[in-house]
Amino acid sequence: MSNLVRVLEPLPAFAEQYLPRASRRGRVAVRTDGARGIMLDNGSQWLSLTGEIANIEEFGASSSAAASVNNAAIQDALDNAPAIFIPPRTFDISAVLTVPSNRIIIGLGDQSILNWIGVPVLTVMRNVDWVGGNSNIRILAIRFTGPAFTGSDKGGWVDMRIVTNLIVRDVRASGNNGSGVFCRQCTKVLVEGCNIGAVGGQGVDVNSTVDGRIIGNVVDGNNSDAIAVYAPNGTQDSEGCVVLGNQVRNCAGHGIIIGLTTPSMNVLDCTVKGNSIKNATLVGIVVGGGVINSTVNDNKVREAQGNAGIKVTAGTHGTPPNGITIAKNGVWDSVGYGIHLDGASSNLRDIAVQGNRVRGSGEHGIYVEATDKTVSEISVDRNHVSNSAQVDPNSDGIAFAATGAAGVIEECKAQGNRCWDDQGVKTQRYGMLVYAGGGGVLQQSQFTENHLRGNLNTGLNRSGDTNCFIRNNKGYNTEAKGTGTIPNAATSVVINHGLSLTPAVQDIKITPSGTTTNPPGHMWVDTITATQFTVHCTADPGAGGLTFGWQAIVT
Repeated sequence: MSNLVRVLEPLPAFAEQYLPRASRRGRVAVRTDGARGIMLDNGSQWLSLTGEIANIEEFGASSSAAASVNNAAIQDALDNAPAIFIPPRTFDISAVLTVPSNRIIIGLGDQSILNWIGVPVLTVMRNVDWVGGNSNIRILAIRFTGPAFTGSDKGGWVDMRIVTNLIVRDVRASGNNGSGVFCRQCTKVLVEGCNIGAVGGQGVDVNSTVDGRIIGNVVDGNNSDAIAVYAPNGTQDSEGCVVLGNQVRNCAGHGIIIGLTTPSMNVLDCTVKGNSIKNATLVGIVVGGGVINSTVNDNKVREAQGNAGIKVTAGTHGTPPNGITIAKNGVWDSVGYGIHLDGASSNLRDIAVQGNRVRGSGEHGIYVEATDKTVSEISVDRNHVSNSAQVDPNSDGIAFAATGAAGVIEECKAQGNRCWDDQGVKTQRYGMLVYAGGGGVLQQSQFTENHLRGNLNTGLNRSGDTNCFIRNNKGYNTEAKGTGTIPNAATSVVINHGLSLTPAVQDIKITPSGTTTNPPGHMWVDTITATQFTVHCTADPGAGGLTFGWQAIVT
């Protein structure tokens, strides 16, 4: 584009009716009216070389003109040229610009500036028809500047509603009360490579949109959520949206939110991948109500200041998130939980938390909560959780907790996780907590093959669960075996079982071996404690004693 600007001036310029007859192949000229731009004589007709690009200065816009002059000139260009060019200068504006279908607006990046004059507003550039819709709009490589925000609401520097085929690329925006880019009920949207700073609303707000792509943007210091994908009531579901490779810093709301925690439509088949979020005032990434069959993977979340680094919650939406995968994320130094499955506001089901690395959380590293709600079919597998409980000392690496009279956790599993604390002064209380209390029920769940050594206390603490399978966890012994001997002239021996919990009598199996001098009679076990049990026989076994094998398995 910079080369184009340089060659425009020395070329001969004509209005359409004064263009010379096309007869000299290779001749170039500038058309100055209608579909302005560079024209090529191919020997028989004039062809456009520039895609019919019109410079807004040709319509009367000027960097030295009053905003009212530029308003009229730029709008005239938008109304009459399929593509308009904003030169590398600053143009003051004070009126909303409306964009028809089949338009390209292009500049030279940070140097091509539309500067809003006056009090902060919500909307600056919008499509013409918010009722019937528009199509094929591209906004490329321009910068919006304006007064510092005084509030936050819906709208945006770029405010597009019911648009099909929308591209907003390499746009920079700061100030005003709306979002950087706001899209509602659009189809096939790409917001890429934009830099949004200190706007009043969301950095990028894509709602009720099908096939939206939010890729490689930077959002820093805005007054609300940085990136939002959701679907308000009375519109349409958002479907097939991708939030990929964005950088989010210092936002006053959530870093990235998909779905809402209030009554609304649904978000289907959404992907949040490869984003970096730091110092969000609230949660780093929120998966809200009505989010179905969606993934949050390979993101980096640092220093979230709110309830959690990553949170799954329906709030009052009415449709719990389900079919959710949270995988291979790095979550560091969250003030609250690292990853929180919030079964306090609504039921939750069918969620996989897999292969994440969670470190230095203020509370539990991974928290599966059921407070007067039902949480089921949750899989917490192969996560690494370390050094939790930086704020709340009653916090653990991974916690499953069912509380309240109606709190239920069932058909869940935690397998292959590693929970440890490598600090000089350990803070992570237990590697894993399995708890039901206050009327809550934790049942029919499995906790196996976890590595739970090196925590402040024991590897695993369980209380109140029923019909759960807890086996083969390092740092929490639920299975032990050995041999013992009731000696001559005795009828009992004490065995140290080495289990991490107290077995029941039915958990202990005794198998006599070898022969005895005297018949020992019946054998039984009693006096079971957290560390020992006693094996008895009816009669003195005589010389050589009574040798037996024992096995204790607590499930």
